Amino acid sequence: MKKLFTLLFLTAFTLVGYAKVIASGYCGGEGDGTNLKWKLTDAGTLTISGTGPMRSWSSPWNDIGYKGAIKSVNISVGVTSIGSSAFSGCAALTSIEIPSSVTSIGDGTFYGCDALTSVVIPEGVTSIGNSAFRGCAALTSVEIPSSVTSIGDYAFYDCDALTSVVIPEGVTSIGDSAFDGCGSMENIEVSAANTAYSSLDGVLFNKDKSELIQYPNGKKATTYTIPEGVTSIGDYAFHYCYSLTSVVITEGVTSIGNHAFSQSSLTSVEIPSSVTSIGDYAFYYCAALESVVIPEGVTSIGSFAFNGCDALTSIEIPSSVTSIGNSAFRGCAALTSIEIPSSVTSIGYGAFYDCGSLTSITSLNLVPPKCGKYTDYTFFWC
Repeated sequence: MKKLFTLLFLTAFTLVGYAKVIASGYCGGEGDGTNLKWKLTDAGTLTISGTGPMRSWSSPWNDIGYKGAIKSVNISVGVTSIGSSAFSGCAALTSIEIPSSVTSIGDGTFYGCDALTSVVIPEGVTSIGNSAFRGCAALTSVEIPSSVTSIGDYAFYDCDALTSVVIPEGVTSIGDSAFDGCGSMENIEVSAANTAYSSLDGVLFNKDKSELIQYPNGKKATTYTIPEGVTSIGDYAFHYCYSLTSVVITEGVTSIGNHAFSQSSLTSVEIPSSVTSIGDYAFYYCAALESVVIPEGVTSIGSFAFNGCDALTSIEIPSSVTSIGNSAFRGCAALTSIEIPSSVTSIGYGAFYDCGSLTSITSLNLVPPKCGKYTDYTFFWC
């Protein structure tokens, strides 16, 4: 009887405690790839062991259709890099253990890992690749160690649950839109010892605060005044800032970057006379923007700059403007009239395309300005 009980106990323990290996192989980035081994159990645990770098852009568990089965990842000490796209699209992945031997996280490594809630990046990692954690919608916290020197383009883009981030002193490079699309983020804090970047009231700037880099998407304020001393508003700086309805751009700002305010909730904006350029897509689909005065001094209006500004009823183009970009005012359905000053020498393709309410177009130039390649589409559907 005692033997039978022991046998039953061992059988039950085996069934409950034993995870069967369902797939295995090599995933190394050196030579024939045998420097690293991997195995996946039926419980969803992926274990990677060995020494050296991991293969990039071709993960064997993805190639043979197992990426949806991965729930947790254990990487052994000895692995030095996590390959680009290694766990991209592993929608069931909830946890990962990254060892201190890892020095780099590749491009798109955790792109689209919807269930990943937190990650600790160990001391020793120096670079976080482009789109490394992009689209990790459930990620609520991330610790960036002091060893990190670069954070790639779109590194944490669309991490909608991420509420704050601390940039340590060693970071010297932050890529475009690294923290854009983070709808819950209210605070970006930078170490005072950092020599390249700074923060003020949770907003990211370069060190001397001459460039505003990123206003967190999740801030609840409805108005914001750009601090004195800022000369440029960076690309995507206020992109997706749905709470903001008004921004005061202070005198001294000379450039408004590409996509700077695109798809925000602005109803009004004051552009000072110091501004000389308005970037491509600068106010793209600011659907609530009703009016804007472009001051003397601006020489160019970028492509798609006011595209999709449905509520825009009036626009004043100053005599300093020489070029209007492609689709600059495309789809401005409420715009009723436009006066083009004599200084304008070129109007891009589709600049006023689909401005359905436009009834008056006045050009003050005795010589009509040169229109884009497809001239017929410049005022098409007006």
